[in-house]
Amino acid sequence: MMKSKYFTIAPDTSPDDLKRQYRQLCQKYHPDKPGGDKDTIVQIMDDYKKALEILADRAKQENKPDEYNAITQEIERHLVSLYLKIKDPLIKQIIPAKYQDWVSRIIRMFDTDIQ
Repeated sequence: MMKSKYFTIAPDTSPDDLKRQYRQLCQKYHPDKPGGDKDTIVQIMDDYKKALEILADRAKQENKPDEYNAITQEIERHLVSLYLKIKDPLIKQIIPAKYQDWVSRIIRMFDTDIQ
């Protein structure tokens, strides 16, 4: 079993289980809610991507191409969602300075792919 700061990945964890954990964490730490924290939500988003990559690697090692493809598509959807949110100047302003480099890399990656 692997454990990141926000996610627990057991041998039987499915992408749906991970998505459920992700949504619960996003609701709990949403910046608009009492007790919400901008830094925490950005860390959760990054941890979610890393957790999905762990599941994708596991599916690839176990030779499960359908599961691997589904997980990699979820990673892409997650990154596109992040891209659309951080492209908005108002959203970009609330992202902490220590994550600006990470945000810039995502924007460059997608801008290159789109052109």
